[in-house]
Amino acid sequence: MIDWYEWGYFHNTNNFFLKIANGFTATFFGIAYWAGKRVDHHNWFLKRIYLLGYAFVYMIIGIIVYDILDYLLRVIEGFIYT
Repeated sequence: MIDWYEWGYFHNTNNFFLKIANGFTATFFGIAYWAGKRVDHHNWFLKRIYLLGYAFVYMIIGIIVYDILDYLLRVIEGFIYT
């Protein structure tokens, strides 16, 4: 998977549209790439433990971000329909 990420990433871009594509790719897929590169030097078992920990932390962060966005959208909806 790391090879696929590196294959789809544009290096040394001067084009605005390629920079947007890189930003989109790094935002949604770059976290897993970063985590994979970060644990690459550990043995097989520790890699799995660390990646499981990263997945747990990202899951908690995702739940918090979802709750915040849900609250903000409900507040906006309350202002519009009252």
